[in-house]
Amino acid sequence: MLIAEDNDLNAATLVALLKRLGHEATVVTNGQEAIEAWNGSAYACILMDIAMPVMDGCQALAALREQETKMGGHTPVIALTAHALQGDRERFLALGFDGYVAKPVQISELADQLSRAVA
Repeated sequence: MLIAEDNDLNAATLVALLKRLGHEATVVTNGQEAIEAWNGSAYACILMDIAMPVMDGCQALAALREQETKMGGHTPVIALTAHALQGDRERFLALGFDGYVAKPVQISELADQLSRAVA
């Protein structure tokens, strides 16, 4: 798993939750680093925070999907966000995210989204 999250506490929490679910994770702190890490390794899934410096999650997803169009393949990307208003889930899914998890992240919701995205 690849985690793109600029908040150290959130990243540590996600790593711990993923470990409890039987996954290992690499952490990067912005969307540009996520694209670079993804280009260098194969990841089963990316957990992408929406609000990050340098390149936000939506910009990073657009760049990743553009590269996938050229190269083929598909990496599931789950949006991680504090945006939890009505319609936010649908908006992020319409942008091309494969799943959506609102913060604070609940392990049951994370497990459900991972099982759907990585199935």
